[in-house]
Amino acid sequence: MAGLSQDLQALKRRLLTSAIAVTTVGIVALVLLIARLEGQARDDRLDAELNRRATAARSLIYYDEEGNLRLDGLLDDEAINGSPQVFVVTLDEQIVFGRQPRDVEVDLIQIARPAMREDVGLALTLLDANGVEARVVAEPFYNDATDEVAGAAVVTGDSTFEQESFDRFMRSVIGGAAALIAALSLGGWLLIRRSLAPAEDALIRQERFVADAAHELRRPLTALRVTAERGVASGDMAGALDRSVEIVDGASSMVDTLLTLARLDATGGLIDGKRLRLDQLVETIVVETLADQPDITVIAQEVVVVGDATLIEQAVKNLIANGREHGRSPMSISVAAPGTIVVQDTGDGFVPDDIDSAFERFRSDPASTGSGLGLALVVSVMRVHGGSVSARNHPDGGAEITLEFTQ
Repeated sequence: MAGLSQDLQALKRRLLTSAIAVTTVGIVALVLLIARLEGQARDDRLDAELNRRATAARSLIYYDEEGNLRLDGLLDDEAINGSPQVFVVTLDEQIVFGRQPRDVEVDLIQIARPAMREDVGLALTLLDANGVEARVVAEPFYNDATDEVAGAAVVTGDSTFEQESFDRFMRSVIGGAAALIAALSLGGWLLIRRSLAPAEDALIRQERFVADAAHELRRPLTALRVTAERGVASGDMAGALDRSVEIVDGASSMVDTLLTLARLDATGGLIDGKRLRLDQLVETIVVETLADQPDITVIAQEVVVVGDATLIEQAVKNLIANGREHGRSPMSISVAAPGTIVVQDTGDGFVPDDIDSAFERFRSDPASTGSGLGLALVVSVMRVHGGSVSARNHPDGGAEITLEFTQ
């Protein structure tokens, strides 16, 4: 059984490890996807701004009537101020306009040359002299008189600001992902513990139950051996045989009770409940099954409950047997609405400080011939019916045990 407990703990660890691994892989994949999408969005935003500024700069460059290049429109236009930076390169590869200081150090002539020669717009990603990644857009502009390429407007954008924003965003995402993994791991652990708690409790109960049952079954076996040896020694084989039959009957009854308890534990509270008349069931038990017990008085109201008649019958029989074993006649049984059975004897009652322990398994009076399972079975029957068991010493004397069924 200890091996089963270890296997259950190992299962919990494997489930937790698997849950954490799957969660981590999924979240890491999500973070990488977010990084890729956000990086692309960052580049798209920078490109859109560069193209806007390049188009604005080209539209502000013109030639006067004397054919002179005029750049005065660039000086006052907010569209080309700040960052990204705007530069103007003429066809003779001279930089005639550019704001200082320049945040991005790149070879503007090298970039403008293919744009001017091939009369196409270019968009490039370069490393500047400082090793900083820069995005550059070059757009050719034309001489109004000749309609020929006269130069290029070059716009450079330092991605540092966007990168810093991107880095802050990704730090937040990674921090949130780590916190989410930790939270999901903790939640997974709690969920696994909660899910396996019934199985763990059942396993613990089973281990204790098997150990107690094995101990208790030694009693009838020992009694059988002693009875047989005494019969052989005394020659009274007939008496030994009669005594052996009694011992076997008692052991058989205990095994039946053990099997019933095991079945109730295994079902986890699932029973085939049907509507039944509780008062009629109790009266039938007393009148037919216990016909040789005339000292039992039944006072019953009409009561309907949902339950398993066989289990309820066994519980009531155990209460009666417990009263006959530990109490004195007469006994009384009352059935009242909405679903209560009260069994009272006239014995000495319970030991005041030991009432609860009387319902534990294998707890019995040393002088008793019982197995100590009768009241424990009653508790299990009421548990699967969603009911309760309570006990007290009646003010007029004797023990009083109450079963309450829920509606």
